[in-house]
Amino acid sequence: MTAPLEPPRYPGRRPRKGWDIALTIVFLVGVAPLAFCCVLLAVTSLVFLDNCPHPCNLLSSITVDLGLFAAAVAFAGTIASIVLLAVRRRAWWVALATFAAILIPVIVFVVPALVGTLVL
Repeated sequence: MTAPLEPPRYPGRRPRKGWDIALTIVFLVGVAPLAFCCVLLAVTSLVFLDNCPHPCNLLSSITVDLGLFAAAVAFAGTIASIVLLAVRRRAWWVALATFAAILIPVIVFVVPALVGTLVL
């Protein structure tokens, strides 16, 4: 009799989790455009940093800092997620933390500043 076909198991290697890979990819696909928009907004705000009155100058400085922060966090979070996937560890939480670390400052700082600028 033949044994049922199973993939060979190597000692010390963890099995890959399909849901972990899928969730990590979904979060990282969300991180890329969000970080790109933050960096684009930062570069655009950097152009107007000198010539704006006070509320606009404050908004420009916040968005420049946010753009640099978003780029650094997106790069570090993506690299960390890929490394964790390569060593077969769970990586979805790193991708989620990266997404949240970019999205929360946008909601807390940029949206109120834009609304305040539009109202004034």
